[in-house]
Amino acid sequence: MSKVRLVLMYDGKVDNDFMTEMETPKKNESITIIGTDDDYLDYKIEFIQHFLDRFGDFQYVMVTAIRYEE
Repeated sequence: MSKVRLVLMYDGKVDNDFMTEMETPKKNESITIIGTDDDYLDYKIEFIQHFLDRFGDFQYVMVTAIRYEE
């Protein structure tokens, strides 16, 4: 498990931005989260960045995903 910052985008805007512990997803993988009205929102992973501190020690992985409609 890794410390992951999820930046979820929709229509060119940030839908949600939060930290969690999870297995690092892969590019082009789909993830689903529960929205505010208990609806399911699907996102496709577009970017993955690894952040290190100034000493080169791992801090977290930032994952940017774009929401899509099925």
